[in-house]
Amino acid sequence: MQQLPRSFALAAALVLALAGCTPAGERVPEGIESAADSVRGLHGVVDIEVTRTPNTAIEPVPGNFGQSEEAVPSNLDAKVRLGQSLSPAAARTAAGEAQRLLAAAAGRIHPSENITVSTELVAGPEGPERSDVSSAWLSIRLSPDAPADVVAEAAEYGYELREVGATSVHFSLGADPAGPLDVHAGVLASSPDDLVALARKAAELGHGAGLEAPGVRYESGTQVPDLSAVRLVVAAAGRPDVRNAAYVAGQQLTVQSDAAQGAQSLADLRRWLEAQPHTTADRPLAYTVQDAEYLETTGWVSGVMPAAYAPHTLPLPSGTKAWPDDAAAPSCTDDELRIAWAGSDAATGHRYGRLAAHNVSDHACALDAVPEVLPLNATGAGQDDVSTEPYRPGVVPGRLVIPTGEAASAAVEWDAMSTVNDPDLTTALRVVAQPGATAVELPVSGRPETPGGLDVLDGVVLQVSPWVQALEGYAPLR
Repeated sequence: MQQLPRSFALAAALVLALAGCTPAGERVPEGIESAADSVRGLHGVVDIEVTRTPNTAIEPVPGNFGQSEEAVPSNLDAKVRLGQSLSPAAARTAAGEAQRLLAAAAGRIHPSENITVSTELVAGPEGPERSDVSSAWLSIRLSPDAPADVVAEAAEYGYELREVGATSVHFSLGADPAGPLDVHAGVLASSPDDLVALARKAAELGHGAGLEAPGVRYESGTQVPDLSAVRLVVAAAGRPDVRNAAYVAGQQLTVQSDAAQGAQSLADLRRWLEAQPHTTADRPLAYTVQDAEYLETTGWVSGVMPAAYAPHTLPLPSGTKAWPDDAAAPSCTDDELRIAWAGSDAATGHRYGRLAAHNVSDHACALDAVPEVLPLNATGAGQDDVSTEPYRPGVVPGRLVIPTGEAASAAVEWDAMSTVNDPDLTTALRVVAQPGATAVELPVSGRPETPGGLDVLDGVVLQVSPWVQALEGYAPLR
């Protein structure tokens, strides 16, 4: 068929537009339009905007008989704007009913329409600026099948928070949350002083919240805010030279200062943190203080360290008989020890390796150290950016007397690393058994479990244990 000239095609499109015709790819299904009209009539709803964005992309889909192609669904977005001055109860009613109407209409869309539906409830300015989404103080993003009662409760919660100082409240509701405690509410305030009142309101309502104001952030996820922790982070942010303070529930308090290393305000800040009556022995809280150069010092709020972090040696596995202790046994020398790689094992996301120190002398000798371990690639060069951290919190070496013919163990563990694109695997380890000992290089490739080497790559973090008689979770050395 002969193609119409471009001028005729443009003229035809103009005629369709003037006639009110919408291309099929941009047409909003009739059921959604009808539901939108009903939503507009709800008390407390200022307006609803429904737009459909066509998607002409094609994506490959694997099947039983080869690969087929399917059109990517077009997007249908419904934005419901609630009244700025609604009471929390009125907002609850309007939001819940709007979601019920839109969810029912979305459920009736025929699969052949190939549409994905998303809804957002917002509240903000109602004048000329109302089209500016960034000006909305409330935003509730949700899937079409999010329960209407959960949407209603989130809206009520948002309006309740606004009454006590929130300048912005954002939710994201999935398809099947069990309740508001299973969603994240992000709450902003203009002043740190407002965060305590917001936390108190959230706790009264039994809801979770992440709270933020200039220089302060409190994150509890879906947990009800801890008023004591909110007061602590707000007070920390107000200390001299402090730029910002952040508290993450179940993790730690981080305070960043503009003071230089050695400044009096940094010492005062650490003393202040360790004097605060926030934690008890069964609920310790770590802190990190960063100076202007981002150098860190750490400690424990209230000076309360968890028992597991107190310095201790590794206990023997249950049922293991301890070797005899001999106070007169000398320290092991290079000639008296044969250091070996005893192999590795793997679990999902983690690796477990072990060093062995065999006493090849004719007398008992002692080790009291954590071995130094440097991974080497096939060229003999050390892997870059290798760091070592304590094997377990609080674990320190203890004097171990190794009888003649026995072998001590030291665990070497790390998180699995990607070997895509054939990186330089670790083919040997350079090990210093104890301070002052001669380094030895131990091949780790060519073994059944690691024929090409270990996935110990640039940037690895190793957890290395002290020398011990036996390790929990490891088979006895043979």
